[in-house]
Amino acid sequence: MYKAYRRELDESRLHTAWTELIVGDRIDFACLDELAQEEVVRSVCQPGAAGIPSPIAFDNLDTSVTDANVCLIGKAYGLEHYGQTLMGIYRRLMDAPLGEINSIRTDDVLDAFLDPSRLRILRS
Repeated sequence: MYKAYRRELDESRLHTAWTELIVGDRIDFACLDELAQEEVVRSVCQPGAAGIPSPIAFDNLDTSVTDANVCLIGKAYGLEHYGQTLMGIYRRLMDAPLGEINSIRTDDVLDAFLDPSRLRILRS
């Protein structure tokens, strides 16, 4: 990606960004994409996973609560909600009055966009 913008990737900054995401044998759960998060939840919820006894009796689990939560989470965080939110932002931008831009430095904006410390795994 850096080559497409005629920029050099500073490997040391990329390494720093990566080590901030992964500390020891742990990673910030929010930095994982959806599939990786799902994998983590499934592996942790398995009885006896990683030698930790599960506090949940899965055999007797009432799924009505989890089913309701799945529905609520889908409404609050699903693609339709994201699309509506994004469309609202676009509409506000399109309706905003035009003004003179005289102080923006495009190289600074591009460098900020390409900053490896902002590295996050994209949601699928």
